[in-house]
Parts: sequence; structure tokens; C-alpha cells
Amino acid sequence: MKELQSILAAYREIARDATPAALAMVVKTEGSAYRRAGARMLVRVDGSRVGAISGGCLEADVAERARLVMASGNSQYVRYDARGANGDLLFEAGCDGAIGILIEPIERAAPSLDYLVQCMDIRKSGALATVFQMRGDGKQLLGMRLMMDGGECITDIEDSELIAAIQNDAREVIDDGVRRNCIYETARGGYEVLMESPQTPVALVICGAASGAVPLARLAGQMGWRVTITDPRPDVFDSNSVPDAAFVTAPRERLLNTIVFDSRTAAVVMTHNYEWDLTLLTQMLPSPAGYVGLLGSRRRAQRVWSDLHYARLELTPEQRDRFHSPAGLDIGSETPEEIALSIVAEIQAAMSRRAGGALRDRPGAIHSFETSSAALSEAVSLSLHACAR
Repeated sequence: MKELQSILAAYREIARDATPAALAMVVKTEGSAYRRAGARMLVRVDGSRVGAISGGCLEADVAERARLVMASGNSQYVRYDARGANGDLLFEAGCDGAIGILIEPIERAAPSLDYLVQCMDIRKSGALATVFQMRGDGKQLLGMRLMMDGGECITDIEDSELIAAIQNDAREVIDDGVRRNCIYETARGGYEVLMESPQTPVALVICGAASGAVPLARLAGQMGWRVTITDPRPDVFDSNSVPDAAFVTAPRERLLNTIVFDSRTAAVVMTHNYEWDLTLLTQMLPSPAGYVGLLGSRRRAQRVWSDLHYARLELTPEQRDRFHSPAGLDIGSETPEEIALSIVAEIQAAMSRRAGGALRDRPGAIHSFETSSAALSEAVSLSLHACAR
């Protein structure tokens, strides 16, 4: 998230100054790769870069290709393959797969970047479809896109059959948030498309401006999360300690009135006052928040559940699952900084719908998004399409 925010900030400067640039985006991976589809890198006219599309082995070559794209104004799709006896010599040891990258002049990529900015600013979900390979007749442009949220659809695609098929898949992407590659066959030709659901930054609400709130807020800020610290005492928090965090103060009963909770909101209760904790949890747990954590012991958590049950707070199984107490992953944390790391890691796991265990113990693929090995030229003509998640 932090990387994408840096790219969008650089894009704003480029758009303001009207300077040449290019955007490189990973649109397809096969096998092992450092970065997955959706990773982006912005290349300025002076050759400087923001973001990354590999572990460092492709950036220089892609930047050189980006320079040519800026000069010609024509988008380019390039595929790097490290599989086989020798593989692609551009790859460093560690990559054992193929990566497809779309490189576009910034003017061509601008609508998609503007859409990502809008999704982040107003915290809306949606779907972004990018055409990166195609064959057939008719007027077509590499990097054609469709952007959809709710009932609104914006696109520069002219194939009506393709638009209808993408819209159908876009609804699923909005629902499950899983990126996927889709191959479409229409009367006008074949298309390979990356489908994404833009993620809004995690909004972290820290309840209680205790000393442990500062390292938690700082680490969350480094992740690109939007941090709000709340406390009814206006004089307990030094805003200079976490300059990017917002501070909300109000009487306890109205402390959360100005905060909007959605599925990308994480709340951590650390007031060190039991009655206050209970009041806050009574408001937070029925909300759409994707994560609610309570600092403290397991015995304290059991007491909270007992008192919430006594208060007859009705919670769905999903709402109960979002409650984490004691908050944090089991990594042996003791210091405030270690506890902050434990909590941030658990929030990241919860937002990614992962258990938070060791990668070596994960069965199957590390990434939930795995692409098909079929190339567009090898696709069988279908009346519908095929998608690989």
C-alpha cells in the first residue's frame, strides 16, 4: 500500500508539471516471481523510478524500454521467462517463472491512476480491468481499460461483447477482492485481461493515547495506513510524536461519533481502563470493522466476553471472529515496539484473510492469485471466457 501511495504521489507531480513518464505494471505471472500481478513502477523522463516490479533484476531493462515508450507514445507488452535450462539472462537467481509487464506512456495510464486515487480518497471498492494482450480485427489499443464500481462503468473498450463479459467478472472481483487473469474470445478477436479490485488503505483507530500507541501508530504509518488516535483527555498526546496521525478527543460517550467504520477499518482498544474498554467494544463490535483488537491478558478477554454476554450484545459469528483478544500474533512480544509489530502483523493477516502462520507451514501456493500457463495465442475459441485466479 505504501508503495502504491508513493507512485500516486509521484504521478500527481508529473501530471501537475506535464512532464513525460511511463508506467510499468506486472499484468501476469507464471510460476515463481518476486512480485505478483498488479505491482507497478513509475519511470520519470530522467530515468528515476518509484516502485518496483521485481526483486531488482528487471527494473533497469524495463526503465530502458519505458524511455522508448515515452519517445514513441506506444505502449509495449514484454514477457520475461526464467524457466528452462538457461532462462532469461535478465533474471537473478531465485526467480523460476515468467512475468508479463505492460509499459505505457503516462497519458495512456492516467485514467487508471486517477481511478486508483479516487478509490483511495473516498474509500470505495471497485474493479479495474486492463487489456494487455489481444489479437483480431478492429480498432484496438494495448492497455484498454474498464473501471467499474456499483452501477457506474467507464471504459475505452469498443467491443461490446468484451465489455459485457468483463462487467460480469468485475462484479465477482468487487465481491471477493481477488485479482485474476481472464482470457476472452469474442467475434472481434481474443483478449487477455488483468482484473483487479483496488484496495483502500487500512484505517487504524487506536483507542487510548497510552505510551504504546506511539510505536503502533508509527509502524502503521510506515505501512501506508491512515491512523487516528482517540482519547477523551486532550492533553495526553503529543501530535509531534506521530505527525501523520489524526487525534480525536471528545467525551467518552461521543468519542467514536466522528469515525466511520468499514471493512478496511482496524480498531485497537488500549485504554487500560476496563469500563471504558467495555463501552468502546460495545460500539465497535457490531460495526463493519474488519478487525477489533483488545490489549490485555486472556483472563481480561474472557471477562469482557462474559460482560458483553450479560449486556445481551447480539453479535453475528463473523463479528465475533473479527474480535482479537489478546490482540497480536504470538511472536514473543514484550516491549511496546514488539507488541506494535505483533498487532500490525495480525491486522495485516486479518485484512488479507490469512491465519498469520509461518509461510513454511502453508499448504499450496504462497499467493492466492495464481495465473494460467495458457497464452492468448494458444487459447481455444470459446463463446464465453476462462479466468485464472
